[in-house]
Amino acid sequence: MKVVSTLADLDFDIGSAERAGNALKISNRTGSGIPTSVYVRPQDVLRLVAVVLSSTGGLAFILGFPVFWWRARKDKPARPGAQERMPGASMNKPW
Repeated sequence: MKVVSTLADLDFDIGSAERAGNALKISNRTGSGIPTSVYVRPQDVLRLVAVVLSSTGGLAFILGFPVFWWRARKDKPARPGAQERMPGASMNKPW
């Protein structure tokens, strides 16, 4: 998942989900960047469902999801190397 804002661009790789009171706490995978948690309240879920179901783009995404999922799996590299995960980072090259 990609989060884009004026403050930061963040890749959020979902690692775990647990109940936190009346909310769902979704945390990113360990080792996938800055430790981040998202708290989803029941009203957030209802609002998301209402927005998605009332928009043409949301309905198109739901109906086309199997195709989008298949394309993403097919286009994804098997196991990216360290260079692909962190462009510009090179090990053992101090010069």
